[in-house]
Amino acid sequence: EGDSQPALFDEAISFLKRLDEEPDEKAGSNLIAFQFALLISVGSLPVTDRCSNCKRNFANDWQQYYFSASAGGLICRDCEGAFVDKKVMTFEAANCLNKHGKDICVKSASLVQTEEILVEYITYVLEKRPRAAQMVLQLLRH
Repeated sequence: EGDSQPALFDEAISFLKRLDEEPDEKAGSNLIAFQFALLISVGSLPVTDRCSNCKRNFANDWQQYYFSASAGGLICRDCEGAFVDKKVMTFEAANCLNKHGKDICVKSASLVQTEEILVEYITYVLEKRPRAAQMVLQLLRH
C-alpha cells in the first residue's frame, strides 16, 4: 500500500512469479520484458518500432540493424552514420527489442545481445551502470 509505482510493483511480483514457475530458458525473455516495463514506468522507453532518427518503420527487410543509446533506440542503415555509439544487431535481437522481449526471444545469442543493448541503454539513461548488470550478462551467456 502507498507504493508510488503500483503498476511497476505488480509487474515486479509477476516477473518473480514467472521466474519461479516457468522453465529456466524463459528467464532471459522474462527479464527483458520486466526491463521494458521498468523503462515504460520511468518514461524512458527506447524507440523499437521504427528508426529513431528518420522514423522508417521497423521491418525484416532492413539491410542492417543498429541501436544507439544517444538516439534513443533502433537505427536503420541509412541513419547509422550520424551516431558514433551505434551497435550492430542481428535481426533476431532487433526483433526481440521490437517485441519488448515477449515470446520472441528464444535464441541464446539473441537474448545476450538484446540484454547487452538494454544494459547499455539503461546505463545511458541512469548515467551509471547498474550494479547487477555484469552478473546478469554472465548468467545469460552460460
